[in-house]
Amino acid sequence: MLNKIIGDKLLNRIYLFLYILLAVFLPLNKVGLSLTTLLLVLFTISCTPFPLLKHTFFQKRNMVWLSLFFSWMVLSLIWSGNKQEGLKFINLILPFFIVFYSLLLHPVSSRQHLNLVLKIFLWTVSATAACNLLIFSKNCYGINCEMRDLSFFVSHIRFALMVVIAMVLSFYFFIKTDIRRKWLFLLNSFFLLYYTFFSEVLSGFVSLIIAVIFLLFYFVQKHFKNRKAVRNLSLIICLIIASGAIVFLKQISEKPTVILLEKSKKGNLYWHDTAAIMFDNGYPISVNIQFQELNESWRKISNLPLDSISKNGMSYEWNLIRYLTSKGLTKDAEGVEALTKQDIENIEDGYVSVLDTEKGLRMRILKMKDEITNIDVNPNGYTLLQRINYWKAGYAIFKEHFWAGVGVGDVKSAYNEYYDKTGSRLSKENRRKSHQQFLSVGVSFGMIGLFVFGMFLWSSYKTIPNSKMMFAILTILICSFLNEDTLETQAGATLVAFFFGLFSGIRFHGTNEEKRLDEEE
Repeated sequence: MLNKIIGDKLLNRIYLFLYILLAVFLPLNKVGLSLTTLLLVLFTISCTPFPLLKHTFFQKRNMVWLSLFFSWMVLSLIWSGNKQEGLKFINLILPFFIVFYSLLLHPVSSRQHLNLVLKIFLWTVSATAACNLLIFSKNCYGINCEMRDLSFFVSHIRFALMVVIAMVLSFYFFIKTDIRRKWLFLLNSFFLLYYTFFSEVLSGFVSLIIAVIFLLFYFVQKHFKNRKAVRNLSLIICLIIASGAIVFLKQISEKPTVILLEKSKKGNLYWHDTAAIMFDNGYPISVNIQFQELNESWRKISNLPLDSISKNGMSYEWNLIRYLTSKGLTKDAEGVEALTKQDIENIEDGYVSVLDTEKGLRMRILKMKDEITNIDVNPNGYTLLQRINYWKAGYAIFKEHFWAGVGVGDVKSAYNEYYDKTGSRLSKENRRKSHQQFLSVGVSFGMIGLFVFGMFLWSSYKTIPNSKMMFAILTILICSFLNEDTLETQAGATLVAFFFGLFSGIRFHGTNEEKRLDEEE
């Protein structure tokens, strides 16, 4: 085999180079990622003797469970009607298995090499984030800017995960690095924190919260040696987190009060539509509207006709109504007169809400609350409402095919059949899969596949060293499964396999470095 010709030392360097390429291409380039994965396949096939494969297979339980999961995936082609679609999906997710197996069979050989790979990933993500901000600031203006366009190289959702992971690594190296360089990592952590808030990706916010929770527990365990004090403080942190979550969920799901007014101050009757009520910034849109007063008052302050079409494809009249609603104003002469000069310019530029002029977490939460509190509204165009429909569809299909699932090839057809059968209001382009990894696995492979997949994740936790940094990163990745099909894109699948394999495969040959890694953490 090739490993006997080139020798173990050179082989380790080749694999280290390939892992560095993965770290570089993950946030940057899909083509480079594909070529690196192909090289990993070639080297792993030609440089893995059977005794090593056998030894690793029985030593690492997560390799056993992942192999069983892959076998069940291939086996599900038997009860799949669409074999071609099934093979297409297996080909899509294949990099996950390739990268993971390669990292387990040929792990990094020293603590120094592990840190090198992690630092290269960290600085590549940071440099990519800086490039994204620079390009975005030059090319995007006003209402035409969508924050999803901030990520120019990979999916904005996948990159948001990478940014938070890089933030965890920055803080980790800040703690572990000597005094001369450690402040550079701290500054980088603040930069990545800024990027997370600027990008407005909800998955990024959730991942950040998880990272902060880990940081709190780390601080408690690091600075309090008394076990009773650690236990009590940890319990207090858990109670604070649980209380905050309950208060947040209660506030975001609380239905706003809809007050119907009869007449405007000028004595004109208001128009109301209460059949389906949408909210903007917590205020109902389709009530308390006086169209005649709106048009007369608007003509006094702007030359822009309200019946013309704006940049978002809606009439300016509708945009004006939405904007007034978002400020808590009635849609009449009094409301128009209360607009500031900046408000008028915003409406003329195509803004439909004061929330569109804001950035960050608060704006995302307010928009999410509006979606939750909408009453009998068409879900198309509303991210959260669409996902709720996807989750309902996925759960219904999972219950119907509980044990074995619909098979790897029939997922799309099963969803389409459900949407048609239930008369879903989702348009054809919005009729998608669950956007929830565990539910996707359950729909495709049933409870059996879900159990095997869960055992793979659990055994991966048991396989890694006792490292809080590693534990935090794997938890962030698994939590991304709750609101995304993380494994069903090349970048997502490779990202998960990269860190699961990198941490699970650690086997520092002939040294006590793995033991020291446990002790340092």
